[in-house]
Amino acid sequence: MEGFRDEGGLFGIAGHRLAAHLTYIGLHALQHRGQDGAGIVVSDGDLLRGIHGSGLVQEAFAGTLLQGLRGQSAIGQVVRSGRDTQHAAMAAQRLPLLVRYRGGQLAVAMTGRFTNGSLLRQRLKDDGALFTTLADAEILLHLLATSRQKTLVNRLVDALWQVEGAFSIVLLSEDRMIAVRDPNGFRPLLRGRHEGATVVATEDGPIRFLGGEIRSEIEPGQMVIVDEHGESAVRPFPSRPRSACIQEYVEIAPADAHVFGQATYSLRVALGERLARERPSAGAEVVVSLPGAATPIGVGYARVAGLPAKEGLVRTPYTRRNYVEPPQELRDFGSRLRWTPVPVVVDQQVVVLVVASITTGEMVRKAVRLLRGAGAREVHLRVASPPVTGTCHYGVSSPTADELATSRHGGPVELSGWLGTESVGFLSVESLHAILGCRTDGTPQWCDGCFSGDYPVVPAEELEKDQLPLFEDGEEDPSPTTD
Repeated sequence: MEGFRDEGGLFGIAGHRLAAHLTYIGLHALQHRGQDGAGIVVSDGDLLRGIHGSGLVQEAFAGTLLQGLRGQSAIGQVVRSGRDTQHAAMAAQRLPLLVRYRGGQLAVAMTGRFTNGSLLRQRLKDDGALFTTLADAEILLHLLATSRQKTLVNRLVDALWQVEGAFSIVLLSEDRMIAVRDPNGFRPLLRGRHEGATVVATEDGPIRFLGGEIRSEIEPGQMVIVDEHGESAVRPFPSRPRSACIQEYVEIAPADAHVFGQATYSLRVALGERLARERPSAGAEVVVSLPGAATPIGVGYARVAGLPAKEGLVRTPYTRRNYVEPPQELRDFGSRLRWTPVPVVVDQQVVVLVVASITTGEMVRKAVRLLRGAGAREVHLRVASPPVTGTCHYGVSSPTADELATSRHGGPVELSGWLGTESVGFLSVESLHAILGCRTDGTPQWCDGCFSGDYPVVPAEELEKDQLPLFEDGEEDPSPTTD
């Protein structure tokens, strides 16, 4: 995998007779955040019903599935599978999770990750809890179900006081919808209105797509409750310094989105302008962006460099994010399923290739080969973010530390040789924060642990993966246990 990708997107609506169908539309607008599965749960005031499916939204809810979901409140989630066993399993699980407990029915959709999740899971198992998924949302449900508090809101607060990490959560019961964001504000979550109904979503795109009104960002540590009495907001958690995910602006959010209160497109253009001043490329003749997040970055770079910005690589239409990588003998065929070079743009040109970030470097390396194959004389790589030095612990899919190109190929000279470019230049972390903004005291307001190694919430020590203890010390266990 190249780059950082969100592992899911959330949508919820309360107070509309077409809640299920509007949730379907909202999830469709969040498709870029998860293409491996989707689910919707609806409440009619007395009963919660849900449907789930794998693949894209239109595949997961094909046919007449939505017709049976009647009610005025609904929550939904799109899911992207991760790269390891734990998160690959999430794509096939029934998210949002729908359960029945002593207080009634409950459904929860969540993005992010509990950094103390493995410790909480083990504690709950030691107390007799039975888990059916590897989703952190199930940990939350167990904590909520075992809380001694009397009301649903207090049980939820009690449960969330026990977790650490990054999360945005939308919860649905028979008579209310609750949206909550972690105190650091790692993951985005907004609220709006549509035809009198309250809408919450990971970003503003789904609300705008419906023709709704964006009201505000749900603040870090804020809980929004929608019930028969209307909409209310409380802050049950202690205040913490804001540490929003910096990768949302670098490459996760779409170019048309507003997340964390700012326009993605404008900030990416500014990153490109700063990159051109900080890492110019003498003798360059044309700027080519890697299709996607880097497109507005390339616009900014070209503007300051005084060069034309052209489509030297165009995205190849395809229906799914994943595809089978061909054998090594067909080198670069996989990248051609993503992009096609435009020879008339790059032939005999000195090209500046602009990208948002480099993680493994594999896809960037293939893009360079495509440009050279189309006739580029030279290729100079410019990266609109610092070198990635670590993985993400907060629910964003990313390679492991030993898979990163900067770990395997040392400094800029060695990295440039491996990528096949004449040079490589990164934006400094100071410039990144200068563009995105700092707190009033001058300290960063963004989580940049993947660049700096400074993680706002230190992950708890991971426990071993769940498995049945069939053998111990080489001896067969005479009394098998169940989990």
